[in-house]
Amino acid sequence: TNDAGDFVVYLDANDGGGGLVMKHSAEGKTLVTLNSTVGGTGTVTTYQPNGKELVDLSANDSGGKIEVLNKTGEGIVTMSADEYGNGRVSAYNRKGRGRTLEPGP
Repeated sequence: TNDAGDFVVYLDANDGGGGLVMKHSAEGKTLVTLNSTVGGTGTVTTYQPNGKELVDLSANDSGGKIEVLNKTGEGIVTMSADEYGNGRVSAYNRKGRGRTLEPGP
């Protein structure tokens, strides 16, 4: 806790029984979470001052995943592995329209 008695670092167990670490600002806003999933992977999430997610580092069934969200919390860029282990990059506008770049001819 800080001098005002507010939590600035929080260590706990999540609902799945894994570890959870949360870092808060002096004003009590969540800035970063480190979490474990039921499947045994870890996640790192950063947050904007408005409380919405900004960047999420996690995993899917094929490998690692990075998602970037805009200021309103909408996903706009995703980098991940496809089901064959190849890279995939997707970029979208705030309405969900966009393109996906995949390796190949």
